[in-house]
Amino acid sequence: MHRSNPGQAFLERMIPHRRTIEMSQLALRRATRQELKGFAQNVISAQGRGGE
Repeated sequence: MHRSNPGQAFLERMIPHRRTIEMSQLALRRATRQELKGFAQNVISAQGRGGE
């Protein structure tokens, strides 16, 4: 983490957040099991409340 550059530190923290949302969106499109689709939707909703 780069304490001297708050903008860069913010972006580094956002990368995993963005990847989580992208993977969950992929699961919504491709999953065949309803349990997985429900989990993916819950992840997207929770991540969205966190600043998406």
